[in-house]
Amino acid sequence: KIQGVRDFTLPERGTNGKGHTKGWYLRQVAVLSEKTLYQTRFETWSNHNEQRPVTNAIAIDVLDAFNSGGAQSLGENDRDGISLSSLFSHTGQKVTTRFGFDGNHSKTRSFSESNFLGLYTFSNLDAYLRGTPQSYRVTRGNQRLENSQFEMSAFAENDFKLTQRLTAMFGVR
Repeated sequence: KIQGVRDFTLPERGTNGKGHTKGWYLRQVAVLSEKTLYQTRFETWSNHNEQRPVTNAIAIDVLDAFNSGGAQSLGENDRDGISLSSLFSHTGQKVTTRFGFDGNHSKTRSFSESNFLGLYTFSNLDAYLRGTPQSYRVTRGNQRLENSQFEMSAFAENDFKLTQRLTAMFGVR
């Protein structure tokens, strides 16, 4: 289905898009005793999205009349990631202990040529017929972007049940 076509926007200004996501998710839960639990989670995923203009040409907007030319929305995005986490928990009569960690790595690659050919804006139909645009806007620069990110966190905490109604909690993250 062509997207972006409205009442005054001609079909040549439409776009087509597609994408997919895939991933693996594993989770292991071990009940070591009635009061002790250990769990590990691992996941990896990737997704791809792309958008293509029906026509890749200079865009023309005639205010209160029509929009024509190219959509200029050529672009692709790829994201990949991996995550690993672990949690240990032991509940005692007076003391509850929890500790764990979480690690994530993701990589993003994108390509975008939005408005790289330019957009002429005309104030009205007469200005369009005279060939006198109100403005011309164009995007320049590097159309590629790559980013890699790594995050890691860990924690340890204890809950001390001092009385039936009072618990002290200590921890570090």
